[in-house]
Amino acid sequence: YLLFLIHGQKKFLRVSLKENKLFLIALGMLFGGGLGNIVDRLIWGRVLDFIDLHIGVYHWPAFNVADIGITFSLIMLILFYKSGNHVSQNN
Repeated sequence: YLLFLIHGQKKFLRVSLKENKLFLIALGMLFGGGLGNIVDRLIWGRVLDFIDLHIGVYHWPAFNVADIGITFSLIMLILFYKSGNHVSQNN
């Protein structure tokens, strides 16, 4: 997962980081969420999913705060790429 992200960043990303603070926030959330899950796995031997939602008869799979960060960061990165802001004007 992490290698894919790094490779994708090197290959497709041409961005001025000073001008794209939302992109930096998304990357921080992605790496933070991934690191949080890795720490859980190293300390506890598994990822602790403690948020468990039930709406009527529907049961959403359990998740944790790190999963929220990963999910929202990926949504932000997809929107960032779709907006065309990742293409450098110097190419």
